Amino acid sequence: LLTFDDFQWADHESRILTTLLVDGSAPRTAQIIVSTRPDQAVIEAANTRGIDVIDLTPLSDDAASKMLDLAELPDLDRQNRQRIIDLSEGNPLFLKSLVGFVSQNDHQRTSTLPPTIEATFQSTLNRLGQERHLALKASIIGREFSLNDLRYITGDNQVDLTQVSSLRESGIFEEMSGNWQFTHILLQEAAYNMMPLADRQSLHKIFADNLIKNDPRRAEDYPEIAADHYIASKDTSRMGASCLSAGISYLKRSVYDRAQYYLEHAVDAIGAETPDDKSPLLTAYMCLAAARVQRLGFTHEDTVASYRSLEKAVADESGHQTERIQALYNVFAHRVMSGNLRAGQRVLSNMRDMADPADSHQSILCLTNETAFYLYSGRSEKSLAASDRLKAIYDTDLHGQMFLSTGNDPLVGALTADANVYTFRGDDEAALRAFELALEHIKTVGATLQEPWAYIFTASAMVSGETDFDAAEERLRLGLEIADKQGSAFWSLNGRTWLSVLASHRGQPADGDLSLATLIKHNDAAGIGLNRPYYQSVYAMDLHRAGQSLEALRQLDAACRMSARLGQRQKVSEIWRKRANVLRDIGKASHAEYCLRIAYAYAERSGATILSARLRNELDSVGESVGRGILAPPSPGRPPALGRTNKQT
Repeated sequence: LLTFDDFQWADHESRILTTLLVDGSAPRTAQIIVSTRPDQAVIEAANTRGIDVIDLTPLSDDAASKMLDLAELPDLDRQNRQRIIDLSEGNPLFLKSLVGFVSQNDHQRTSTLPPTIEATFQSTLNRLGQERHLALKASIIGREFSLNDLRYITGDNQVDLTQVSSLRESGIFEEMSGNWQFTHILLQEAAYNMMPLADRQSLHKIFADNLIKNDPRRAEDYPEIAADHYIASKDTSRMGASCLSAGISYLKRSVYDRAQYYLEHAVDAIGAETPDDKSPLLTAYMCLAAARVQRLGFTHEDTVASYRSLEKAVADESGHQTERIQALYNVFAHRVMSGNLRAGQRVLSNMRDMADPADSHQSILCLTNETAFYLYSGRSEKSLAASDRLKAIYDTDLHGQMFLSTGNDPLVGALTADANVYTFRGDDEAALRAFELALEHIKTVGATLQEPWAYIFTASAMVSGETDFDAAEERLRLGLEIADKQGSAFWSLNGRTWLSVLASHRGQPADGDLSLATLIKHNDAAGIGLNRPYYQSVYAMDLHRAGQSLEALRQLDAACRMSARLGQRQKVSEIWRKRANVLRDIGKASHAEYCLRIAYAYAERSGATILSARLRNELDSVGESVGRGILAPPSPGRPPALGRTNKQT
């Protein structure tokens, strides 16, 4: 039997845990009971899972009367009993607190009954002696606390156990699993609200300061404890660093809502202090941007605002060099994932100009971005060269924890990029070896959040290269399973998009929520523009097979233009090849051959050996060559709207 009480106060992680248990992690024979105040999210989750929802009605007068009988108040006459029942309005907790009030006062003085639950608790607290001050201070900590916590809040080396015992006898405290707690959370809230605001803020700071001083291990393992108290204290001098630690802690655990909450406070607090060293502010901006990308997507106004603030902070010369390079590293990632390789190239150029070549961390950050840039812009030789330089200076002992601040391990990024290049070259053995090395390194350094990356990213090359669809599907599904367990929305969407692309390649396009058209819209909404032209070209082939060839050509034309505008050339040869196939099928052989020659030029330039060979065969099958060079237009005319793409090729 698993019970969750007062679920309306559950934090994000507890709600995730409960959902996992309900969805099958708990044994089939288990009973799970969740009690909550009206909570729309909980009700909706219950309804979608077929869970029984029991709406508790107020106590009837008969039930309330039975509760009063159990309280054994013999001096309470019938009229006063009814006054208590009427005032409680069927709320058993309020009824219980009224009974407690009456039992400690004159049974007949029901005309002075407190009007609310909080008022009954405050009345109880006000009747205490010296213990009252200890109860009020304890409320600063929360409902549950240890004796050490009481020492931190009182500032005393020893806690008066006599007072603690007295509060237990009074029904204020109760012992719970070696610790102590208020008998009800509303009792703790009542005590908290009895203190003046200035006193509460002062005590919050005292507790946080003493926790960090006397129990640094706990403060380090659970930085959100001190952060919550500094936030409540309004003390910006300590709030910034504490909230930054808490935000990074939640970011590492992929709890993005909580990460945003603390990182927003960190940015405000550090900015308010205007320190000479801007490094903490840069770090706070970077982490906040990362949290917002994961939670809100690349194009959300809050995410865009974070990256603008980050770029502005990078321009400040007072920041540390390493933090500024790392900030540009994150800005580059945003540009590339948004699909704009040209804008990413400008950021990469700034990184190269700014980086200290003697600093291996800065060099690795630059080389990581170089590897990615050359891969996505269709220059595999340069991508491999940058990857080799990165691997030559990467030291696991020295650089193995970089993923904690950058979000991904540089060596994993280099190895998975290598796997992509080798796949397009048709070297399956080298691609598999790079993939396996990436997985092994992930386990070595503990960068488990990159597991979906390794599976899905390398599988995408197998899909677009049209090499081994069965192996690609298996790898995609494994990556998706891990991404879903981790709650990684980005890789879940990415994996499902590539599964839909795979289904289209097999001539069996998915429909409904998993259709490629729907998933493209989801990618657009999340601001994920990388591979967007390629997705559009695959969707165009679905249209062509459905008899909508003219619309397919329009979509392919737009995909060609988009690739040129954004600088995405890794898969551009495939886009031109698809355009050629549609033109060939509708009887325009000369135009088809022209597009195939452009596709071949791109494939040769990018080093996609397997695609080059495929295109040579297709060129032979088209028929007689026009014989006027690779860029010569066919006669009559040329394919519509080649425009700038033709010139650049």
